[in-house]
Amino acid sequence: MVLFAAMVAVSFRRGGPKSDPGVTKLPGKVLAETGPGYLETSDNGKISRSIKFGHHITYEDGRHKLSEGVTVTVPDKNGRTITIESREADVVAPPGSGKQIETGVFRHDVKLTTSDGVTVMSDTANYEDATKMTTLPGHVTFAKGRMTGSGQGATYDQNRGVLWLLADAKVDVAPDKGSGAMHVTSRTAGMARLEHYMKFTGDAHMEGEGHIIDADESTVFLTPDDERMTRMELRGHSRINSRPGTDGPQAMRANDIDMTYADDGRTLQMAHLVENALVRLQGEQGKPGKQIAGKGIDISLGPDGSTVTNLTAADNVVVDLPADGDTPARHITSAIFVATGAPAAPGQPGGIKNATFSGGVDFRETRPASGKLAAIDRTSRSEKLELVTKPGFGDLERADFHTNVHFTDAPQTTADAPTAIYSIAQDRLELSPGEGDKGKGPHVSDGRISVEAKNIQMELSSQKMKADTKVRSVMIQQQGKSNDNGVKVPSMLKPDRPVNVMSNRLDYDSDKSLATYEGNARLWQDGDDGGTIRADKIIVDDKTGNLHAITNVTTSNVMKQASDADKPKPSEKPVQTITTAAEMVYDDAKHRATYTENVHMNGPDGDLTSDKLELYFAEQGGDLERAEADGNVVSKQPNRRAFGKHLSYDAKADLYTMTGAPAMVYDDTAPNCKLTKAPAVTFRQDTNTGSATGNGTFGQKSESVPCGSGPGSN
Repeated sequence: MVLFAAMVAVSFRRGGPKSDPGVTKLPGKVLAETGPGYLETSDNGKISRSIKFGHHITYEDGRHKLSEGVTVTVPDKNGRTITIESREADVVAPPGSGKQIETGVFRHDVKLTTSDGVTVMSDTANYEDATKMTTLPGHVTFAKGRMTGSGQGATYDQNRGVLWLLADAKVDVAPDKGSGAMHVTSRTAGMARLEHYMKFTGDAHMEGEGHIIDADESTVFLTPDDERMTRMELRGHSRINSRPGTDGPQAMRANDIDMTYADDGRTLQMAHLVENALVRLQGEQGKPGKQIAGKGIDISLGPDGSTVTNLTAADNVVVDLPADGDTPARHITSAIFVATGAPAAPGQPGGIKNATFSGGVDFRETRPASGKLAAIDRTSRSEKLELVTKPGFGDLERADFHTNVHFTDAPQTTADAPTAIYSIAQDRLELSPGEGDKGKGPHVSDGRISVEAKNIQMELSSQKMKADTKVRSVMIQQQGKSNDNGVKVPSMLKPDRPVNVMSNRLDYDSDKSLATYEGNARLWQDGDDGGTIRADKIIVDDKTGNLHAITNVTTSNVMKQASDADKPKPSEKPVQTITTAAEMVYDDAKHRATYTENVHMNGPDGDLTSDKLELYFAEQGGDLERAEADGNVVSKQPNRRAFGKHLSYDAKADLYTMTGAPAMVYDDTAPNCKLTKAPAVTFRQDTNTGSATGNGTFGQKSESVPCGSGPGSN
């Protein structure tokens, strides 16, 4: 960093002359006039000041006029000296004042030179001994090493060692071996030589090393030799922008910014931003950069001055991650943001890899629909968010949400959990209780089903879902109709009533509209007349309303029949009909439930076993219309047992038809117990009469038998 050197005014005292050029007394106010001369004074044997001149006039009022080339050397502080040169000078040292000089005016081609190599040039310089201040009106230029500059008017405070440019300050630093060039402008500028800092006030503007710096005021702190910058303070409307292609942060803005540099005086190591802070980081390989805003921001960089290794923001934090191709834009707000990483190593990229947001975290992803890409509008709220990114705060790889997580994926999906892990590349959200996190859930609702479980995994784009441990889901649907999203509940169930399912595991494919529940699966509706289905596995198609129960199937439901309308309504609770089988398939289009293998149905109308059973329901409400049983059919009713190969039941007519080779029906109604054998036997439950039909192979036969002695009797 190029320095301002101190500029000091001349102060000298008249002492005993080393040589006597000869003094000629003149009439009037002129006391003496001499030709070329040299004067010096000393303190403790050391020369303290000296003066050379070509012509010298002394007046009786204490004025001295020096001309024809004036050179004055006076001591500065810390063993340094200041030399002033001009074509002429007027100094005042009133007789009897005890002072050798009170004021001095140097005119024409004034040049001030410090012993450490700073030169200042102007046309006039005014010195006051009382204040030890030198004022340089008009245009001023200065130079030191690679630095040159100018301004309108200047002052030098010899007591404090401060040079100040009063207006239109400009500083230029020439490049050193191709780098290090800088241009600075401000309304005023100053250099404190003793305290080793420079200050630029009023629209301070700096350009150099690919960066543009602006602030109301800038202070640059220097090494003891004034050769390198150690830190910089920007105050008021502070802004730092990097030109394209420049490494490191692309922009930093705040009301105030403090920056710390490496030993070389050029490489930024840390920045502290206060009030309305903003940092924009460089994007990976030309990609748009990330932007972080907050009330305050601290940023640390690696030894290269470009790799961001740590970044902290506090109060009203806003982080914007811009869209990139298919990648959606991300907008994150929180109370605190802490990002960490490591410096670059040989062959290994460095930079931020982990970021933590805490306190009222709001995470949003958005992407408009384009071609085959669907629109994305996702939001997640939590108390804490941990991000894992590619090195250099690159592409997001994973987002871990903690405590009171609430996730929405427009237009209908919502999720809640204590902990949610969002795997970005896989587009997968995993919900769990976590460790030490609080919140309800895990719970997901996608507009088709609502799911609760210990663990839920959801693929966001495809809306596929897996859940395990204490799984419970709910579907709410008007009987036989679809929601706007196409959901349909089996019509064998009750209308306008939630459908609940519990299991150990759930595999849900939204595209295929299939929900597969495994492990102690149970589907039910609440209420005394609600139905229940139990099985090792239950598959529900919520688009067609079809249902499939597999292995150890048990269904329990109130089978209201059309003929029930003619019966007195009982005062007791509805009685459930329980059916067991190896498998049950419900075809909603046909309103048919088919049970297969070891079928057993027991209810208020009797007991039935068969190899296969088909139940046909009304279009709405699950009312039974008819039933068909096949293979080794045994029907047991109060006072009646029937055996055959096939049984048909017409619920509206309350009519049973058993067929076989032959079919057998035993009526056990004392005292007229009888056994009927025929290819087909028809009967009703509420009567002890029936009809039998024969054919060419089997005739029909009905005979009285002792009561309690028919087929199937104990």
